[in-house]
Amino acid sequence: MRFISLRRLTAGCALVMGAALLPAATPAGAGTTTCQEQNYPVTVLGSQQRITGTLCVPEGATTIQLLVPGGTYNQSYWEYQVGGSSYREAMNTAGYATLNMDRLGSGKSSQPPGLLVTGQVSADAIHQVVTQLRQRFGKVILVGHSIGAANTRIEAATYRDVDGVVVTGLSHLVNVIGAGLGFSSLLPLIPLVDPDPLLRDRPLDPGYLTTRPGARDQAFHQPAQDSADAIQYDEAHRDVVSAGEAVSVLVEANPLTTVTNRITAPVLLAMGQLDSVLCGQKVIDSIVRIDTDCRTDATLYRSESRYYQGASSFQAYVVPGAGHSFGFHETAPQFSARVIGWARSQGL
Repeated sequence: MRFISLRRLTAGCALVMGAALLPAATPAGAGTTTCQEQNYPVTVLGSQQRITGTLCVPEGATTIQLLVPGGTYNQSYWEYQVGGSSYREAMNTAGYATLNMDRLGSGKSSQPPGLLVTGQVSADAIHQVVTQLRQRFGKVILVGHSIGAANTRIEAATYRDVDGVVVTGLSHLVNVIGAGLGFSSLLPLIPLVDPDPLLRDRPLDPGYLTTRPGARDQAFHQPAQDSADAIQYDEAHRDVVSAGEAVSVLVEANPLTTVTNRITAPVLLAMGQLDSVLCGQKVIDSIVRIDTDCRTDATLYRSESRYYQGASSFQAYVVPGAGHSFGFHETAPQFSARVIGWARSQGL
């Protein structure tokens, strides 16, 4: 599949608007990390829009991780604390700068017409943000979750402008039953009647989808057993996904239409061991395996390495006992540690 690049961001659009500096928690003896809300101007289908995110920079950081949340998530996904630290905080403590962004339409980013926001459009917007980050940081790592991982894969394959890619919660074979449950939880957003004021008060059109209240545990967590606090946090921060992105992720997850073989940067793929959206269709697997084998690092590598043949290196990691949105699981700190070790092994 060929993706046509939208208009590149020009040097004159590289202005970054910021808010007040906020101190971020760091352990005793660590260098200071400062966090600042930023607006990155992007051109989307000929119109000026913005990507909003929180930029956190430890002293002396030269590598930045651009964090892309999944569908119906915003940057709060990377901020949930497990074991006293969120993924974003763990990366800052390890010396990596982070830009925790909201995808187009979600969080504080612009809300173009929902039907126009496809995976390709989102990938182009991410590319424009990467271009701006390059003015300050020597190396950029893209980290994406689920639908955000599809956007990340498309961006890295199309523009080849990043130094590393971390794909989470997205493989190339789907658990049809589990994925069906996930997609069935989505409904068109009707701002005037949606009970969540965080969504009702934003200028969103029915081209954006959100989850039914109370559906996220079954859609994104089970059969893993995440804490009641995690489920409550997830529900309280639910956001939107465009209908175009929802379709694009199905295309990108299809082995026949994926673009991942065009990625040249090193790749780390991480999947929850109990990801019901993409893994673990046991009854059908006993006849023929049509989903991703997430039992171990080795089985995940065998399932997925064929799709990353263009990458300079490929590693696979299974997050023990975790479901699809494994950032909420008690073993999430093990994933953070794995990313740090992988990045350092790649010279990032």
